[in-house]
Amino acid sequence: MTNLAGEKSSDRPAPYGQSVAYAGLSKTHPRLTFNDFSLQYVGLREVPGPNNAPWKMTVYRFHVQAREAQQEILWSSGSGLIAPSSFVVGHVRYLLELKHSEKQGKLPDGFLVVSPAGEAISKEEAVEIARKDAGQAVGSLARYEILAHPRPNGWHVDFVHKKKKTYDGPGYVIGYDGRIVSKKP
Repeated sequence: MTNLAGEKSSDRPAPYGQSVAYAGLSKTHPRLTFNDFSLQYVGLREVPGPNNAPWKMTVYRFHVQAREAQQEILWSSGSGLIAPSSFVVGHVRYLLELKHSEKQGKLPDGFLVVSPAGEAISKEEAVEIARKDAGQAVGSLARYEILAHPRPNGWHVDFVHKKKKTYDGPGYVIGYDGRIVSKKP
């Protein structure tokens, strides 16, 4: 069988919405293969706490490989909040849960749950929503380059000054449902 990431596998795809072991995968088969992508645990990393906190927290790093793109997902409970990390493949938003699953309760170490969480707007749609709103607020956007990146709470769309290379233009978080979650002028 070949999954959508273009990889060959003789095993059935990992099930959505059920706990699956990610620890202890072999070097010859280091990825969990789902129907729409494959997921590989790549290790732990220490990062600064939120809001320039003096403490560090541990994040779990995963790589997602889909047919046309790959991305890194980070998950942490370092600030005390055990919540899923969100990522988008195609037009579908997925949730990655570790330590605790909303439906299954506490998860053993080395296990995760991946669940589809609904249709997601595309990067292009998020940029267009931000562009329309910013155009009304600041007028011409010709001096800005527009950058957009998926994050757990939606698409982060930033208007970066082309000459100064500074983030002094508008900034948006566009939810995966198309709502403007937050903006800075």
